[in-house]
Amino acid sequence: MRTLILSAAAVLLFAAAAGAQPMMCGTGIIGPGDSQLRVLQLCGAPQAARQWVQTIYPGDDPQSFAEPLQVPMAEWVYQDNPDQFASKILFRNGVVAQIAN
Repeated sequence: MRTLILSAAAVLLFAAAAGAQPMMCGTGIIGPGDSQLRVLQLCGAPQAARQWVQTIYPGDDPQSFAEPLQVPMAEWVYQDNPDQFASKILFRNGVVAQIAN
């Protein structure tokens, strides 16, 4: 039972870390914390993009704001060739929050 719990914890740990991995793009590497401008400079224009505003209500955030927050979000998709998986970059407030393949 203990081995099963440790194995499950290890899988969850690696799954969470996978979203925070840097990505090779053009002549550089992008990662969490990079700006949209830096990603655009290194990777060029995305093949697909979407933008939206996420509302964070009071009590749903660690800072305990009294009023709802409006956070600009964006998702850019890159795919070098059709035989590879697409890479999705999630921006929160203009900064890379997550990279997923």
